[in-house]
Amino acid sequence: MTRGLKTPWEEIQGQVVIGTEAFVEEVTKTHLRSKQHQRGEESGLPQLVAVKPEAVIHAVAKYFSVTEGEIRRREQRYTDARYVASYLLRRYCLLTLRAIGERVSLHYSAVGNAIRQVRAQPTVAQGKAVRDIEDRLNNEQICP
Repeated sequence: MTRGLKTPWEEIQGQVVIGTEAFVEEVTKTHLRSKQHQRGEESGLPQLVAVKPEAVIHAVAKYFSVTEGEIRRREQRYTDARYVASYLLRRYCLLTLRAIGERVSLHYSAVGNAIRQVRAQPTVAQGKAVRDIEDRLNNEQICP
C-alpha cells in the first residue's frame, strides 16, 4: 500500500531541516550566524545544523589545554571546561541533558544548571572560551 510513497522523514538533512541537500545548504547559509552580534544583540535563531559532539569535546579540550578525559574528571580545575562543553554540546549538537551528562560526567540536572550559568552569567574565562570555541566551530566543524 505504501509502495511508491515517500515520507518527508526520508529527506531529513542536518538534523532539523527537511528538504533536499540544496535546500538545507541554502537554509544553513541564510540562517546560521556567520557574523558577530550586531549592536551587541544576540539573534534568537537557533543553530540549524548540528556539530559532531566529538568535535565540540576536542575543541574544548584543546582550548583549555586539557585532555578529553580530563573534562570528565570531577575536579574543580576542570569545571570551566565541563561547563563550557555542556553549553556548547547543548547548543550545537542538539543532545539531551542526560546525553551531555554522560559525556562530561555530570548528572543531567547539574548539566542544566551549568548551561543556564554559562548562558546567563558566565565567568570571564567561560565567556571568552565560548566566543573563541564558537568561532572555531562555526568556521571549521559544521557537519554537512
